[in-house]
Amino acid sequence: MAKNGEVFAEQQKESGDPEQKKKGGLSWNAAIAGVPFDEVVSGLQKMIRRGKEKEALILMLGMLDANYGKYLCRRLRVIAAEDVGLAAPQVVVAVYALTEAWLHHREESPRGAPELTLALAVMLMCRAPKNNEAAMAVAHLGDQMSLGKLSVAKVVKDNEKFLLDMHTKRGRAILGSMAEVSNIPKDRANWLHWYYVGSRHNRPTDVGGFVWNDANAEEDGIPDKPYTIPASDSDKIPETMLARLKKKAH
Repeated sequence: MAKNGEVFAEQQKESGDPEQKKKGGLSWNAAIAGVPFDEVVSGLQKMIRRGKEKEALILMLGMLDANYGKYLCRRLRVIAAEDVGLAAPQVVVAVYALTEAWLHHREESPRGAPELTLALAVMLMCRAPKNNEAAMAVAHLGDQMSLGKLSVAKVVKDNEKFLLDMHTKRGRAILGSMAEVSNIPKDRANWLHWYYVGSRHNRPTDVGGFVWNDANAEEDGIPDKPYTIPASDSDKIPETMLARLKKKAH
């Protein structure tokens, strides 16, 4: 299916490649080998989802032969994120790299880009484990946000206790008042809050003994004089930080 320079250039002019259209984007009324374009695109994704490698490759080669390579690259990236996703993120990255390689080769060579890179992308996805949680999450949350049940403001309000820190205006004001009443340098207050609150992970993974975590923090030292937390700000300070400070005070 590789085309010489003249044939490739001619097909660039005559094909229904959506990239050649200045307005209106993709024409879904186009056809590939007599088959409606939208059915070919839909079929490609369904074949990859079901691991039907031979059929997926046939549809891929048909799209390339009709000079829909650039659109095919975009579609393969969507399929990787939507249908492989969390099950094999390394495959998602590989598909992006392979499609980018095809696009680069297409620009550099007058003979067009080789099919092999995109064939490899299709084969990787056909054989990969599948997971569409990311797509489902975006669809569900987008729906809930459009209904007003969820919002950016709600997320911030519900998580103020650890969200407000030295990186935010309100957080700096709170930490500044804490440092002032406790006679502690502001930088020290910022560091303590970051260490005990802002840097906390929900699933910390030991990759060598946590050598720079709590043990070293104790050596670095918590101020002997504990924070005196203004009553107006106490509800914004995480309980975990309060417990550590009270323990240190005794």
